[in-house]
Formats: sequence, C-alpha cells, structure tokens
Amino acid sequence: MRKSAFTLIELLITVAIMGILFSISIFALTSARSSGRDGKRQADLQSIASALEIYRSDCGVYPSPSSGRVSNPLTGSEAACAGNNYMQEVPQDPQGGVYLYARPTATSYELCAHLEGGSGTETCGGSSNCGSGMTCNYKIVSP
Repeated sequence: MRKSAFTLIELLITVAIMGILFSISIFALTSARSSGRDGKRQADLQSIASALEIYRSDCGVYPSPSSGRVSNPLTGSEAACAGNNYMQEVPQDPQGGVYLYARPTATSYELCAHLEGGSGTETCGGSSNCGSGMTCNYKIVSP
C-alpha cells in the first residue's frame, strides 16, 4: 500500500511562494506606515499654524521662536494676550525629528518639517536641519 505525502519539491515551492508573498507584504506595510507618519506631520503643522493664527489675531504679532521651535505650551506673552493658552501641547514629530519655527517679521512665520516621502530642501529661519540628520523638505508659511 502506498502512502500519500508531499514531495520535497512541492514543499520547497510552497515555502518559496510564501516567502515572496511575505516580503511583498512587509514592503507594502513599511510604505503605508511611512505615508501615515507624513500625514501626521502635515496635520501637526496645520494645527500649529491654526494656533499661531489665533495668537496673532489676539496679540497682533506671531510669538517669538524658542530655540527655533514653537514654545510648548503656546501661551500669550504679549501684553494684549498675556496668560492666554493657544495650544496646551505642541505636537512633536512621530520619529523624534524637529518641527522648525521661524518668525522673519512680527507678522510672518515659517514652519518646516521632514517628510519621509518628500524631496528637496526647505529652510526656516536659515536652517534646514529638522533634527537627527534629517533635512527639512516641507514648509508652511503665514498667509
């Protein structure tokens, strides 16, 4: 009587196909996670920009940068708005990078970040270093 079983070739082909499918799915997952982090960075900068606009509406000027960043928390420091809270917790980059903030004039600002899927170089206040060796490549300016 003959027993039925898989041959070595059949098993090797199955393992090879599973390996190929696994490596394709890992690549797609990595790309999706990178894209998700970039979306968070863009949303963070939009939130900061909204808080800066409300600050300027109340105080008449944009806040001064604190070491190239928005002070955390963002509270009023001008006489007209002293003590007002505009952003309790300023968002941070999901991978430890830096959101740069510069105020070229009292009525203009620049926000910069590093997007993983971006290219080129953007500067905020003369700096393009978004931390940990990352170059800023995404920028929002005051309207």
